Amino acid sequence: MVRVAAAVAVLGALGIARTASSTPDGWLAWSSSSDGCGDAGAFAARVERALGRSPAMAASAAHVNVTARIAMAAAAGAPRWVGEVRLRGDDQRALGARVIDRRDASCQPLVEAMAVVTALALADDGLASVPPATPAESADPALLIGESPSPPPAAAPDVARGPEPLAEAPPPEKPVPEAPPPRAAPVASLSQSTTLTPSARRWRSGLEGGAKIGVGLLPHVAFGAQVSAYLRMASGWKVFLEFAGWQRQSSLDILGRGAAFQRLQVGLGLCPLAVTRGRWEGEACVAGDVGRLSVAGVGFETAVPAQDRLVVDAGLAAGLNRHLLGPLTAGLTVGVMAPLFRDRIGYGTTDGGVVSIYRESLVAVIGGLRLAVAF
Repeated sequence: MVRVAAAVAVLGALGIARTASSTPDGWLAWSSSSDGCGDAGAFAARVERALGRSPAMAASAAHVNVTARIAMAAAAGAPRWVGEVRLRGDDQRALGARVIDRRDASCQPLVEAMAVVTALALADDGLASVPPATPAESADPALLIGESPSPPPAAAPDVARGPEPLAEAPPPEKPVPEAPPPRAAPVASLSQSTTLTPSARRWRSGLEGGAKIGVGLLPHVAFGAQVSAYLRMASGWKVFLEFAGWQRQSSLDILGRGAAFQRLQVGLGLCPLAVTRGRWEGEACVAGDVGRLSVAGVGFETAVPAQDRLVVDAGLAAGLNRHLLGPLTAGLTVGVMAPLFRDRIGYGTTDGGVVSIYRESLVAVIGGLRLAVAF
C-alpha cells in the first residue's frame, strides 16, 4: 500500500503532461510526460490488439470512458515510470483505477501493460491476450505485484564467548529452511489502488430503424421503412426481430383495370458470423419473414373488396456497420429473399378469360440503410 500511495503521489506531482490527446469517439483520454510513449491513437491500437475487437464499441456497450496517463520519476539506475488507468461511467461515476509502477529503459513496456489492463476491463468475458512476460518483468516479481520483498533473515550477532568445556560438544545447528523463490507474476497482476471491474454485461441489445428498397416484392420497385430490435449474445451471435412496411402501389392493364397492393411483414433473423475491424463491423445472416399482401381492385364498374394474401419468404443477408459516436451505429444491408410459394393476381373477363395483373418474382433483392442505438 505504501508503494501504491507513492505511485499515486508521483502521478500527482508529475501530472503536467507533455502530450495529451483523445480518440475521436471520446472513449479514451490519454496524457504522457514523454513524447516517446505515443498518443491516444497508438494506445487505442494496442488495446484493440489485446482485446481482439474495437475498444470503442466495447466501451460504448459497457457505457464507460477510459483515462490513461504516464509520468516519469527521477530515480537512480533505470528510469521509474508510473502509469494509471481509470474507468468512469457515462454518468462520470468512478468505476475503478489501477496504478502501475515499473523501472525500464523506456515507457513502452508500461504502455503495453496498461493496454492489457484496459482490454481486460473492457472485455465482456474478462479475457484478453496477455503478452508473455519479459526477462525484466520476471527479474523482480515483487516490484510487479506491488509487494515489498521479504528481508533476508537477520544474522545472529557475534558474542564473545569463553572457552567451552571439552566434554560438551556444541549442539548441531538446525538447517534454516530456505524461503521459496518468489513467483513470477503476469503483467496483468500489477500493483493497484482499486480493482478495475470489467463489464458484467455479456448480452447486449439495441434498436434499429431506417429505410428499405426492394425489387421483386411488388409489381414495381418498392420503398419502405423498418424498425427492429436485436439481441447480441455472449457468443457473438445476433438475433433480431423486424417489422417492415412497403409503400402502396398499383398495377393496371391497358384498360386501366387492375389492383392496388400494400405489403406489411414481420421478420426474424440470426447472424452467426461477425467480423470487427476497428470501427467497422461486418455480419452475415439468415432471415425469414411472414406478412400480409393486401389486394384491392381498381378501375372496375363494381367495387371489388380488398383481399389479404399470406406471404412467406426466406433468404440470406449481409450487413456492414460503422460505429459513429457513443452508442450510435450506421449500417447498410443487402439481402436476397425467395417466396416459399408464388401467388398470382388477376381478374376474369366476361368471355371466361383471365387477365394476369401480377405474380411474385422468384427472387427479391432488398437493400436497407439504418441507424442503430445500443443499450
